[in-house]
Amino acid sequence: MPHDEQRGTVAFWHRRQKLETLVHLWDLRTAAGLELEVDDEHWWDCVDEIVGVMHPRQVRLGRTGPPAVHLTLRRPGGASLVLDGGLPPVAGVPRLTVEGQPEHLALLLWGRLAADSPAVTVTADEPDAVAHLAALLATPLTP
Repeated sequence: MPHDEQRGTVAFWHRRQKLETLVHLWDLRTAAGLELEVDDEHWWDCVDEIVGVMHPRQVRLGRTGPPAVHLTLRRPGGASLVLDGGLPPVAGVPRLTVEGQPEHLALLLWGRLAADSPAVTVTADEPDAVAHLAALLATPLTP
């Protein structure tokens, strides 16, 4: 990593490796037809990493533009995160809310679930919410 992109501490890498392992462990167990029992807080941390670290970095490096939608990710109990690329809100963009278990939200952002998955509920202030979500998921949210 170039020096001007280095931020934070070694704790970043501990978190990054934990979450990378989590997603790939899900891949392996799912491919083998096996369940994976991981507590919701690990999955919610995975969502938080994409929203707060991965996607803003993709925008900062010019690998993707600001999101074309305002996306709120909400877990049961009301806690939510907003995927905005680390940029101020843009007026006039569609507002979407995706609700689901933290595992499903993380898998959605990592491209393991489709926008129309029954595991999540998509609502919007205009029609074609799922199409808007699918378009967002087709952009490079992560490296």
